[in-house]
Amino acid sequence: MLEIKSLHKNYGNHEVLKGVSITLKPGEALGIAGPNGVGKTTLIESICGIVRITKGEMYLNGQSLLMSPYINRHKIGICFQDSIFDRFFSIYNTLVNNAMYHGLSLKESKEKSEFWLRKLDLWNKRAAFGNELSGGMKKRFQVAVALVHDPDLLILDEPTAGVDLGLVDEIYAILQSFMSLEGKMLILTSHNINEIKRLCNKILFLKDGKIVHSFSKKALDLEPIDLEIKYREVYLNASNNSNQA
Repeated sequence: MLEIKSLHKNYGNHEVLKGVSITLKPGEALGIAGPNGVGKTTLIESICGIVRITKGEMYLNGQSLLMSPYINRHKIGICFQDSIFDRFFSIYNTLVNNAMYHGLSLKESKEKSEFWLRKLDLWNKRAAFGNELSGGMKKRFQVAVALVHDPDLLILDEPTAGVDLGLVDEIYAILQSFMSLEGKMLILTSHNINEIKRLCNKILFLKDGKIVHSFSKKALDLEPIDLEIKYREVYLNASNNSNQA
């Protein structure tokens, strides 16, 4: 289980996250909605330890992500919006190294790397470097990096931004397959509310560093809410009103 309690993050005098609290249980997929600049990326970077939080607590399976980050490192996989590659290693060796970094043995790392490169139709490109891949291949490789060490928690930042429709369906199928496994959790950030509705059973709207609305699929089934209309009310209408003022 992931527990985030009253998370704050400041950059100088600018407070980006203002007391965010989240609980995510095994089998749950959380969609964090909102346009650029509301704090989505800062939130997931805080969970992963990429940025140091200002105040708050975070626990994964009962262990503090702040006090024992290395113990929990192998339990989190992350796929950022922008592709990140090692220019000194092929994509196969990059995967192997990443898997070993997250605690797998050399044998396990090679097996997992081959499995994901084959599953994502990249095996024939295993000797290539990241800058030699097409845009779609780069996105598939980023997904492989996130999954190669078999994480409990998978985090994706705008996973389908800039990809064609065929690849979108392919990524959705992979994520749904991941969530069918026992004990897995997913966090997905997106400004695309339809994407979140399709993949997630918990949804929250983040604005100005705070959670302003939260929904569950179960509650939405009982009391239907048009999330697209709600999204426009929270973000687009507010933006228009601000511009008019």
